[in-house]
Amino acid sequence: MHDYHGYAKAPRPFLPLIAIPTTAGTGSETQSFTLISRDGSHEKMACGDPKALPRIALLDPELTATLPRATATLSGLDALAHALESAVCTKRNPVSALFAESAFRHLASALGRVVTGNPSADDRAAMLLGAALAGLAIENSMLGAAHASANPLTARHGIVHGHAVSLMLPSVLRLNATTPAAAALYAHFATLLPVPGTTPADLIAWLENTLAAAALPPVDARPFDFAALADDAARQWTGKFNPVPLQPVDFAALYRRALAV
Repeated sequence: MHDYHGYAKAPRPFLPLIAIPTTAGTGSETQSFTLISRDGSHEKMACGDPKALPRIALLDPELTATLPRATATLSGLDALAHALESAVCTKRNPVSALFAESAFRHLASALGRVVTGNPSADDRAAMLLGAALAGLAIENSMLGAAHASANPLTARHGIVHGHAVSLMLPSVLRLNATTPAAAALYAHFATLLPVPGTTPADLIAWLENTLAAAALPPVDARPFDFAALADDAARQWTGKFNPVPLQPVDFAALYRRALAV
């Protein structure tokens, strides 16, 4: 599989693909990339090709009705991170911006009930559509430092991806909000919340309250090698598109803030 690590390396046409997601999270049903863990290092290899983009995505919320609460929560938080990161990344454009905002509207309307284990059928539908729209936002732009810093936590310490992204996302939002363009976008997203806000701080507070309601298991990061994690994070492709550029020393500081070490 590593022969296809990168983009557009498949030499022949693919068979047509119809994607039917059974989780509301990755948005793979609307993307031309797949992620494969490399044996041994557990590094995530992004293998993309325009020929891999599904022709049709069928979104049926009944297929997510039996998701365990933990899976629904972590996949939903991942989808939320996709919307928030693609909205401010350096490859943002008018098309991706429309998808990111629409994705956030749907996800924010339902995520609070998902993380407490009480989603309705309408909530499941909103999550599924939001995840697909967030996938389209990524397909037309890129991600950022939350995903770049989350991947080494998964590879080195086995922290589930949605959990790892959730650990990093509030600190990444605070960092990005130091730039005027990202701050303005976060303030706009705050107005789309179930209880509307007006500032980036309102958006971050909503996110942290949602994470608290999710009651994710605690992570003891004291033994972590932050220098090694930071080196890995700085090599992640997604981090190159964060609105605030980060070097390894910056990632190390970000880990310490996010993990309270």
